[in-house]
Amino acid sequence: MRKRFDIEAIVNRLIRFRYPLIALITVATLFSAWAISRGLQIDNSLAIWFLEDDETYREYQQFQRDYGSDEIVIAALPISYQQLPEQIDVLNALTQDLERLTGVQSVFSIAQARYPIPVGAGLRWVPFYDAQRQDAQQRRLFTELEDYRAQLLSKDLDYAFLYTQLSSSDQIEAERSTLIAAIEQTIKRYYEGAHITGPPVLNEAYNKALQKEAGIFGLLTLLVISIVLIILLPNRRFAFIAALAVVLPTLFLFGLIAAFGVKLNMISALIPTLLLVYALSDVVHILNALNQEVGRMPNAPSVSVLLTRAIQRSIVPCALTTATTIVGYFALYFSALPALKSMGLWASMGILVAFVMAYLVIVLGISFWSVDALKSPDKRRSGLRESRVSDWIITLVKLRGKEVLGVSLVFLVLAAVFALKVKVTTDSLSLLPDSPAKKALYKVENLLGSSSRLQLNLTLHDGATISYQEFLEDLSDFHLQLSTYPELGNVFSIHSVRSFLEKRYTTASFAQMASEKTLKNALKNSSSSDKSVFNLVSPDLNTFVITVGFSQMPTHELSALFAKIERDFNAQFGEEVALEIDGFATVFATLNAFVVSSQLTTFGLAFLVILLLLTWYLKNFRRALLVLLPNLMPLFGLFALMYVFDISLGVTTAMITPIILGIAMDDTLHLLYHFLRPDASMSTQPLQPRLEGAIRYATPALLTSTISLMAGFFIIALSNTPAVSEFGLLCLVAIAIALIADLTFLPALIRRFWGYFPR
Repeated sequence: MRKRFDIEAIVNRLIRFRYPLIALITVATLFSAWAISRGLQIDNSLAIWFLEDDETYREYQQFQRDYGSDEIVIAALPISYQQLPEQIDVLNALTQDLERLTGVQSVFSIAQARYPIPVGAGLRWVPFYDAQRQDAQQRRLFTELEDYRAQLLSKDLDYAFLYTQLSSSDQIEAERSTLIAAIEQTIKRYYEGAHITGPPVLNEAYNKALQKEAGIFGLLTLLVISIVLIILLPNRRFAFIAALAVVLPTLFLFGLIAAFGVKLNMISALIPTLLLVYALSDVVHILNALNQEVGRMPNAPSVSVLLTRAIQRSIVPCALTTATTIVGYFALYFSALPALKSMGLWASMGILVAFVMAYLVIVLGISFWSVDALKSPDKRRSGLRESRVSDWIITLVKLRGKEVLGVSLVFLVLAAVFALKVKVTTDSLSLLPDSPAKKALYKVENLLGSSSRLQLNLTLHDGATISYQEFLEDLSDFHLQLSTYPELGNVFSIHSVRSFLEKRYTTASFAQMASEKTLKNALKNSSSSDKSVFNLVSPDLNTFVITVGFSQMPTHELSALFAKIERDFNAQFGEEVALEIDGFATVFATLNAFVVSSQLTTFGLAFLVILLLLTWYLKNFRRALLVLLPNLMPLFGLFALMYVFDISLGVTTAMITPIILGIAMDDTLHLLYHFLRPDASMSTQPLQPRLEGAIRYATPALLTSTISLMAGFFIIALSNTPAVSEFGLLCLVAIAIALIADLTFLPALIRRFWGYFPR
């Protein structure tokens, strides 16, 4: 009685102060709309995927400080070999304009390219292309320095490549978007037909696509939700109030995010669509409870009484499902990936706001109605279809319970086997929608053979027994070995220059520079000894550099490439030489380990907390385990689907297991609550009638909420970004499996085993 009195008092107080509350909500709505109108920011920088104290990330930052940034914008300019004489000055002008941009470290093209000729005991670096040079001599030089030419001109000599090297990532992060836009505009001003790509450009393409899709998804989801509300709500007049209860939490959350200047990422940008459908789930259950109470109390003295009874019927299961969903998302906060931490924190806050706003908006909205309006027969729906579904489920569980258990357990076992075979990898191309940026990437990779690079640093150990000349010979052999890799588009190192000099200058052969001292003197004043786009040696001249280019590839292929390089390196050099593989790709490849650890950590934490919540609610640990069993079906089914359709576990799907576990528990808890509710009329009934009553009561709301969730994830599945689309599709299927499991497998388990685990 105390509980009912409290709820009734709260309802009456809300109704009493409804006008000030509506005014407050209106002000909050206007503020949120204003904050959002100022613009939500997107951040997909490298920093969001790694903690600042991560060793790999720190090593990458140190590499950028030592050798210069490998964040390089690559432009394929429509300049043919025949056009070079008149284009060199244009290229120099373009270079000067680019170098004036704050955040640009260096610019390199054939206009700046130099190659060495021996002079005495040293080298003099002269222009690689000279308009005064005879055509035959120039083409011969291109052939002799093929590795170098391949970095500067396409194989058919119809395109010239321009490299714009940015400052280190931490120095340009704040103005990255503005800088990339300025670089693209500057290049396009000189060469409108240029194809521009590179990791910085692709990163901006991710951001733009997310900003565009976040808005489109939000509007589409709202449209779909409105249709679902009109079709499935027990009273169509509820639709407007329900829509407000669904939209306002999302608006408030993103107003708060915008006001605090929090940047979204490719993961948290999904929150608007997710929050809309989660908010709808609570709203549907509350309105279903209200409709049920209108039918039971046609002569209710006031709307406040009906609202009180509806809240009493719905608040416990809705609170529990909100708690489990929050657990699923908040578990992401304990991930090693900052992007997932942000997603977990803000999504959890949004779900809590949605729970509170659902009750507040419904109470305030319905308070303006009369009892007669609520029970108006021409507006209420019969619910005949839901009744038929309920009757079919009851009959199936009663007559085919053993078969349901058998099929479900076989499904669990088979799906668990498939789950162990899911591939863990992140494909950067799947994060990029079909767009001009993707077309430019393919064009440049086709012309250049690469769009990304690695830098291999080879250093003789102190006290090494091999001579410096032997080291150079082994480096040449290793370079040639790398050139045979089908994964690599081009390779450039001191070998490229050394072999050219040995072939062309027999009397002043580069090979005669046998001593370390002579070689360093030869390279000391070269442009290639500074931090630049193509390094030959380290700034301190103690390390030789091999630069390898490659096309975009998934993280598991990158890991295999690194292993292959290290294996061949060890076979060539043994323990005399140290190898460091540097560049963004080395950091990107470690995402596999982060994804696996995040998946295990977040799922384990979510599972444990939900198990504890269930144990507290049921007062029985074994019953809690029994109830959790059907909730493993959507998880294992999801991984089975991933295996069958070759969908990998990557950065976008790394959050999927705790989320699906939290969502799957929603249906379970609503069914359990109505099965266990302490009504006097139910407490003395045997198990089967109580189970049937719970199925009949909960099925309409479960069907409506599941269809709503599936509709929301269907919108995500329409994304033009493959990874996001796969995430939406997987969640859609998992939610459908969760409903089937909770309406068949769970009742069959309760009917068969509930009595074996008394309190």
